[in-house]
Amino acid sequence: MIGILAPEADVHAKAVAREVSRLGGDSVILDTRQPHEQTWQWHVGTPPTIRTHRGVTLSVMELGAIWLRRAYAARPPDFVRHPDDRAFARNEWSHLLDAVLADTPAVLVNRPDADIGATKPRQLEAARRSGLPIPDTLISNDPAQVIEFVARHHGKVIHKALSSPPHLMLDTRRWDPTDTRRLETLPIAPVIFQEEITGAFDIRATIIGDRILAARFSTADSPVDTRLDLAVPCEACELPAETHAALLQFMTDLGLDFGAVDLKVDDDGRHVFLEVNPSGQFLFVEILAGLPICEALAHFLTSASRP
Repeated sequence: MIGILAPEADVHAKAVAREVSRLGGDSVILDTRQPHEQTWQWHVGTPPTIRTHRGVTLSVMELGAIWLRRAYAARPPDFVRHPDDRAFARNEWSHLLDAVLADTPAVLVNRPDADIGATKPRQLEAARRSGLPIPDTLISNDPAQVIEFVARHHGKVIHKALSSPPHLMLDTRRWDPTDTRRLETLPIAPVIFQEEITGAFDIRATIIGDRILAARFSTADSPVDTRLDLAVPCEACELPAETHAALLQFMTDLGLDFGAVDLKVDDDGRHVFLEVNPSGQFLFVEILAGLPICEALAHFLTSASRP
């Protein structure tokens, strides 16, 4: 049995669950946002059990692998109104879920500690150690350092957030001279500034275990953040052997089994590492490039769950 922690309507979770079924396996999608609609029980000394809102009861020991697709924090019912009460309920569920995941013999994709630890600064350091080229990067909340960095690169700089806020999408943007006025707010929180890597292609490499499924986007006329333009030409591609090996080493260093890696092929043909999303989207790549990503992930989960 494969456990998938995600909202029931999550299209990625549903697509992988279908592939698990096609491979002859069973799966269950558990929405960690609504645990009050489920029944969790852990009689200490026996395995924890979960009864879903559909009336299915299963032991955590039945789960051979668990994909933490979107393991969101619990959202208490609306009648719990006081912010402190809501925070308390979320924390109680978090303590139980964390304990279950820490104690389960199931293969976790990805392990929560690896997922949390794969911050963008650590990603860049791990990529550099693995032999992947990276852009010249400054992470700072000091306006003076940023102005000097932008001048050194003659304004050819991009900037992005270190994390993804839950309430909006912060895309990667090119530096604009008007951004100088906004630097007065920079001391509030650090931002990533990088030299802009130019080239005709972006690569999205979806990594599952030791398998890499890569797609190449022709980006000469597209925005700096290709997520904003799904009309750009896209096709499956093979990575150079040294890039393939370096990416697998990079994933091993971070302890990740799954990740969506963004690379830029620069004007000299180098595959420059930009970032990895440990729970990145992949259905658009599967559709555009015809890559069997859902099948590969379902196969990895079902294989990992077998004794």
